Amino acid sequence: MAAFVRGIQGRPLGKILDSVGTVSLELVASVTISFHQSDRHLMANALSDPRYALSDGASTVPSSLPRTVAARIRVVSDFDVIEAEWRALEADCVMSVYHCFDWLKNWHAHVGRHECADLALVVGEIDGATAFILPLGIWRSGPLRVASWLGGKLNNYNFGLWRADVYTTLAPDTLRKSLKDVAAQARIDSFELHNIPEIWSGLRSPFLGLAHTPSPSASYVMDLESDFDTLYGKARSSKSRRSLRKKYDRLQEAGHVDIVHAITPEQARIAADATIELRNERALEAGIPSVFANSGVADLIRDTAISAAGQAEPVLDTHYLAVDGIVRATYVGGVKNGRYSCSLNSFRDDDLTAMSPGDLLLTEVIRNCCERGLTQLDLGIGEMRYKTAWCEADPLIDCFVPVTLAGRFHATARSWVQTAKRLIKGNPVLWQMVLRLRKLRAKRG
Repeated sequence: MAAFVRGIQGRPLGKILDSVGTVSLELVASVTISFHQSDRHLMANALSDPRYALSDGASTVPSSLPRTVAARIRVVSDFDVIEAEWRALEADCVMSVYHCFDWLKNWHAHVGRHECADLALVVGEIDGATAFILPLGIWRSGPLRVASWLGGKLNNYNFGLWRADVYTTLAPDTLRKSLKDVAAQARIDSFELHNIPEIWSGLRSPFLGLAHTPSPSASYVMDLESDFDTLYGKARSSKSRRSLRKKYDRLQEAGHVDIVHAITPEQARIAADATIELRNERALEAGIPSVFANSGVADLIRDTAISAAGQAEPVLDTHYLAVDGIVRATYVGGVKNGRYSCSLNSFRDDDLTAMSPGDLLLTEVIRNCCERGLTQLDLGIGEMRYKTAWCEADPLIDCFVPVTLAGRFHATARSWVQTAKRLIKGNPVLWQMVLRLRKLRAKRG
């Protein structure tokens, strides 16, 4: 199996699974063997479930998407060529902030051009009008060309830009045929499409009509209200609210507290620089790669935050809490169609950590969003206490769509990897083992 995966991926499976703390294929194998019997049954059921089969046949997922139409597909390799078309669709469509033109063009300029082999910006036309845009890139996996969403791990939600009438009525066959047309034009062996929400703003995803598997982790989302105090009273217990007030009082005793929504370039720079510093420190302590290990990511966050500061719907919207001028916590997100999506946060781990500056800042971020008239907020992927205190789980799916025979082997292996990640994260014993291994690796340097 190790040789098989190395052959189709061009790198060891252990490195692929580094994000869940494993450091070698042998370690993954030993951890997997330690699954309880019920976990082995769950793995077998997940891999044999026809919903997750990597076939081109009709999906077994019940569908209310009856509109089978012909979509004309164009694949473009230059942002500038479709900028006007993209921005026109972006003005009124179903999408997340992660697929805004400005965000992805900046991401590609700072990060993507070093990572992906080619751009594959997909434009789908129905009845002569732009119906959807799928912002894809092509990565090399050994000899294979694999298409994935642009934005990489910085994106918590991926599904493209869609006219609302198309998003809610497109038949699976039309989407399946569209991907085949994309593959033919861009010489793609397989599609690997992560973190697609099952439901977005109450609308069912057309990607549910494709073969798919649950993502390893859910995201977390909440509905906002115009009156923050009413929302706060519903979401948090009186005991929690009293505790947070006391912590804020103690924080004020420690020094002058500033809670800032960055609306000037200088404020955005302070928030971005602090986020980069604190995330790097936290990653080193936890024994995991920092999202800023690639210097291009730091430049992307800093430059985009500064340029977006003060906009009505900034693709990066930053907040920070400082005590005596020292930033203690940050939140970095973006706003689109009334929804704030948090992509990064950070906090300083020192003598003031007990005062929960991160929780205090999050409460003020939510208050700010309510006051601005936003209707939803999400806190991104991965279960954490501060997320579940406010939000509900928002299920995501991954679609692996093979095109060539070699692509089928690749898609099958990658589906297994994602299933293994999901089972490990869903098993408290195994997940604690992963966290301990991370810390042990950090101590060993």
